[in-house]
Amino acid sequence: MPSFEILLQAVNIRKSILSSESSSITDDLAAIDQEIADKRAEKTIAAQNEVKDLLKKKETLMQRSKFLLNAAKHVQLAFAKLNAVEIAGLQDWQELVKERLKLSPFAKEQLDQKSVMNKLHTVAGGGTLSIEGDFLVFAGASKFLDPLKKAVDALETSFSTSLEVEAEFLRFLESRGELKRFTERHEAEFSAEGSTLTISGSVANVRKAEKSVKFLTSGALDMPCPRNLVGAAKARAKEWEAETGTYIDVVRGTAGSESKLLVRGDAECVRDAEERVHAWLDESEGAYSAFVDISQALQRMEPGKVDTFSNDLGHLGNKFSILARLSQNRVELRGPQTGDWEKAARSELNMIVDFYAPPAKPTTAAAAKQKSKAKPAEKEPEDDTWGAAPEAEFDLGHKW
Repeated sequence: MPSFEILLQAVNIRKSILSSESSSITDDLAAIDQEIADKRAEKTIAAQNEVKDLLKKKETLMQRSKFLLNAAKHVQLAFAKLNAVEIAGLQDWQELVKERLKLSPFAKEQLDQKSVMNKLHTVAGGGTLSIEGDFLVFAGASKFLDPLKKAVDALETSFSTSLEVEAEFLRFLESRGELKRFTERHEAEFSAEGSTLTISGSVANVRKAEKSVKFLTSGALDMPCPRNLVGAAKARAKEWEAETGTYIDVVRGTAGSESKLLVRGDAECVRDAEERVHAWLDESEGAYSAFVDISQALQRMEPGKVDTFSNDLGHLGNKFSILARLSQNRVELRGPQTGDWEKAARSELNMIVDFYAPPAKPTTAAAAKQKSKAKPAEKEPEDDTWGAAPEAEFDLGHKW
């Protein structure tokens, strides 16, 4: 097999010959065109016959020119390939490959960084790399193609994003092996540290997983659980999870803290789980809950007073021997199914709410309008003077 240098020299020689011959034919065609024009100007039978011969000669030259053009293209391709071989530092032109690797917008943006492109150049083993549109074009030794593809794949999957998720919930998911299952399901890496959940992988997979996690954590509910029912609640938790699609953790309270059920999932599933758990608690305890919406009062309440208000609910509960607690924008009042406590407890709750978040006073105009609506219309006095005797007027020198 000829050496690379001989091949490159031969291609260069052939390229020069084709270029010279093509240039000569171009000149000949120009001369024939001029001769044809001159003969046609003579307007003789002999001249017309000569024109026919000239046209045949021109057609032959044009066919030859077309052949040379195609040959020049092949030579140009061979020259470009041999030139690429030389740039890649290869000795055998058969080792050269050219590949176009598709790039995502994220990977393309990363390759704008010089350090990232330099790493790929190292992997490419001296081959050439260029970006053409949405493709990374490689020309180099075939043995470097697979390592380059792996490097590009690694770049594509280096995208990551972080979400803030409740630390207690993340620990629960990790202890259950859910993060590993998330990794398999979404083909992305999940790692938790404190309250930060990091998702890594390709842009498409990470964005899909991020959306799933946000949906999964859109609902949250903490429900108190009587200590004597913690074991039974743990036994039912798996069943509730299967029925509602939520995650439920039953946490046994320690000294100074109550036992509770942590329900997490999308908002609709959490509401479903809340209804099922409440129904079970009602049946198990012989109790029921009344919920009072105080969302508007919470908007009026000073942020620093919310905790104090929540603590005072404990006093309310002790007063009526019931449970009273703030749950999101509602107050839950929970007591025996006899219900003899509810009316009084609601009344007491209203007074506490008005104390911490006094209702807004109506404006002067609104108050006047309300007063006018409340005041009954006065009847005009009937004119009963018709036919009556005139009353006498006395001037006593002073007014009563």
